[in-house]
Amino acid sequence: MSTFRRAATIAAATSVVLLGTAAAASAQTVALRDAHHDVWKSTDNAQTFTAVPKQSAADVTKASLSYDGKTVVFTEHFVNLRKADLGDVYTLGLRTDTGLRRVAVVRVIRPEWAGTAWMAKPSNATQPLPCSGLAEHLAYGRDTLRIAVPASCLKNPRWVQFTEENIHIKSSTLWYVDNPMNSQAKPRSWSPQVHKG
Repeated sequence: MSTFRRAATIAAATSVVLLGTAAAASAQTVALRDAHHDVWKSTDNAQTFTAVPKQSAADVTKASLSYDGKTVVFTEHFVNLRKADLGDVYTLGLRTDTGLRRVAVVRVIRPEWAGTAWMAKPSNATQPLPCSGLAEHLAYGRDTLRIAVPASCLKNPRWVQFTEENIHIKSSTLWYVDNPMNSQAKPRSWSPQVHKG
């Protein structure tokens, strides 16, 4: 399995873990702030992790999810989003009021540095599902990633929750990871509910 397929599969599998219940929110936008310098590294395909507080690759500062009834928009800000090394994998886990779970995966690889996005089931993140209108935008000058998911791809839910993880691939044996959900290597919760606006 390729490095990017392993990264996407591992990111998707771990970004949909729920170890508690999130409080409901009545707003149509939820924003989370993340600590700076809480990046972790793995040298064994995300089996074990070591904190690397001086590393800026993959370091998230904040993330938000909004839902206007037609489109779910995820926006994430980084300390230093850059085109470097082998590339990046961003995995956005989504859960709806009906229990539907999906992941939106964005993969960026050198030398093109153009993102490729697809929707998938968490159990098979490398197998794309139909989702017309799914879009991603990486603004390197603004250190920002944006993912737009049409509500129809989620069966037009009343509310959505998210969890998310980033993997910066330095080499086939060195990955840097961060997420906006906590200061640990892996996300372990869902955001509050984001209700249809």
